[in-house]
Amino acid sequence: MKHSFAKCAASAAAAAFVSTLALGLTAALPSPAQAKHPIPNVLIDRPNGAPKSWQRPAKAPPVRIPFADPAPAGRAGGIARTTGFATARDGTRLYYEKIGSGPALVFIHGLGGNHAAWFHQVPVFAQHFTVITLSQRGFAPSTGRQDRYDVGVLVADLLAVMDACGVEKASVVGQSMGGWTALGLTLRAPERVRALVLADTVAGISDAEIVAHHTAMLANARKLGATPPPLARHPALSPEFCAANPAEAYLYQTLASFGAPTPASIAGQLSTTRFDNAQLARLKIPTLFVVGRSDTVFPPALIRRAATHVPGARVVEIDGAGHSPYFEQPERWNDAVGGFLGAAAQR
Repeated sequence: MKHSFAKCAASAAAAAFVSTLALGLTAALPSPAQAKHPIPNVLIDRPNGAPKSWQRPAKAPPVRIPFADPAPAGRAGGIARTTGFATARDGTRLYYEKIGSGPALVFIHGLGGNHAAWFHQVPVFAQHFTVITLSQRGFAPSTGRQDRYDVGVLVADLLAVMDACGVEKASVVGQSMGGWTALGLTLRAPERVRALVLADTVAGISDAEIVAHHTAMLANARKLGATPPPLARHPALSPEFCAANPAEAYLYQTLASFGAPTPASIAGQLSTTRFDNAQLARLKIPTLFVVGRSDTVFPPALIRRAATHVPGARVVEIDGAGHSPYFEQPERWNDAVGGFLGAAAQR
């Protein structure tokens, strides 16, 4: 029997150590022109390459879109989980977890997290995929200097983890900072990437407007390092989420405190990375950009601008979320990403 990601998310959240909002994903029925893009969008933008006259489909009765991947992993003996360390070229030990079975799916965290940030996603996606989470260098329990965030180094780290897990090819999800690693891998070794999800990130895509935004972002990162936000408040979460969910907002703050480098040290290094637009234009990997509608770190307009540099890329906005919709609206996020991965598998 096929199970929707929304139903899987609901059952997984009941067992999770943090309660989640019971918010279902609904999507408008696609028009015939969109039939080849079966992504359960919350808000759907004009696809790259579509005429300027393209309009969002008229609102229709809500439907649930089931994930297309067949046969979830058997649960009789539980879902298999292993942990370990991969070794980078410079000796850095990179912590990873490998859970489930099926096509490989790698989650790469952002500045405010580590491998544990994906607790809303792992129990759901591991029913259909071999899920790999990792802590990037400098983020506990990985080791490594906290001043070495050249994208080439981070990509080599990711390849080391994939090799340690015996993964030749994977779908790759990068959140915020993790987007630089994810897109860097896709450009360096496209044969190892099945599909790409860039979540709340411009991921090293650049133009004059994005460069200007990086300057402001770096200033904000320095402020965050100098003056930590008050209890249950974080710039990566929407104020509405923090007010309604103080315990989860505090958990987010706590996850960011476990051996994480300073925001300014990473933001400064990543902002200098600018991938070649000509190389981006040659990408043939299915790509989805996901962004919280209230994201102020990388606002939706900036994400849409970045997406224009990637052929065929889609943009999904998650309502009711800031910079971390995977955390703020996990069911909606899981359905959007799960639907995209299911569609990509059919190509």
